[in-house]
Amino acid sequence: MFVFWKNRIILIILFLFLKPILANGWETIIATGNAPLRENLVETQQEAVKNALMNAIKTTVNIISPYVPNSVYKNIFEVIKTYSLLEEERDEDSYHVQIEVEINWENLAKRLDSLGIIETNQGEKILLFFLLPEGIDFKTPLLSFWQRFFLLFNFLPIFKENLYKEQVSDYTFQKGIPFLLNFILETKPNEIEGWHLNFNVELIYTIYHETIYKESIEKFTHESDIETLIRTALKYTQDIAYNLAQRLSLWLENHKKREITYFEIIFKDISDYNEIFTLWEKIEKISGIRIYLKEVSAKKTIYTGRYEGTMSELINQLGGLGLVIKGIRGNTIYLSQGG
Repeated sequence: MFVFWKNRIILIILFLFLKPILANGWETIIATGNAPLRENLVETQQEAVKNALMNAIKTTVNIISPYVPNSVYKNIFEVIKTYSLLEEERDEDSYHVQIEVEINWENLAKRLDSLGIIETNQGEKILLFFLLPEGIDFKTPLLSFWQRFFLLFNFLPIFKENLYKEQVSDYTFQKGIPFLLNFILETKPNEIEGWHLNFNVELIYTIYHETIYKESIEKFTHESDIETLIRTALKYTQDIAYNLAQRLSLWLENHKKREITYFEIIFKDISDYNEIFTLWEKIEKISGIRIYLKEVSAKKTIYTGRYEGTMSELINQLGGLGLVIKGIRGNTIYLSQGG
C-alpha cells in the first residue's frame, strides 16, 4: 500500500509541473490508452500515455486513410505539440488514461507526404462552404472534420459565417483563395421512420474554376434519434473523404509538375520609400512565389522573381491581394496599389 501511494504522489507531482498548456478547439484530439499494471506506477502511466498518443495519431490519419503504417508513429513527439491528461484510472490488471492532444499539423502533413501516403499542398488557403439543414447542429462536427482533413494535406482551412452560396465565387476571388469545398447536406424525414440524407460535395480549384472532385450520394437511415442521425451523417462524410483524399492527392501530384513562371512586376505609383518593402512583404505571402527587388528609381520600382504556376494564376493571386492590374506585356506585369 505504501509503494502504491508513493508512486501516486510521484505521478501527481509530475502532472503538476509537467502538464502542458493546451489550446482548446478543433485542433485537439481526444484519445485513450491502456497499459498492463506494473509495480512501478510511473512507468505504467508513461506507457499508457504513449499508447494514447499513438491512438490520437491513428484517429487523425484515419480521416484520410483507413490504413496507417507503423512508420507514422516513429518519433511521435515530432508530430505532437502538447498533450493534457484528462482522466486516469486503474483496475485489477490495467492502467487507463484519457488525454487531449494538440497535433503539429504541418509536421504530420510533411510526414504523410514523405512516406508517400498522400501528396500535400504548400499551405494555401481553402474556403469551406456549408449548406446544412436548420434546426440540427451538423455544422460543429462536420466543420471540425473537414478542417482536420485539409490540415493533413497542409492546407489552411478558412470558414466564414453567414456567407451565401451566390457570394462564394466573389469571396474566393477577392480574398485570393485558390481552393473551395462546397459541402451541401439535405435531410428529409421518412414518412414511416428514419431520414433521407442527400450529400453534394465539390472541391474546386478556383484559379481555373476546375473541379477536382464532385460526388452526389443519397442515403437512408432508420435512425430517428438526432444524435444518431448526426453520427450517421459523419460516417457517410468519412466515406466521401476517403474517395476525395485519393483524388486530391493525385491532383496535387500533377499540379506540382506544372510550369514555373519567371516574372517582372513594375509599380509606377510608389511615393513612399517604406511602401517598397511593404509591397514586397505583401506579395511574398503568395504561396509558391520568390520575389526580389531589382530596381528603384523616381519613376518606377521593379521586382523580379519566379512563381510555381502559370502567369494566369499569378495574376489572380495578385488581384486577390487588392492590387490593380494595369497591363501585361510578356512576363512583365504592371501593377498599381489601387484604392
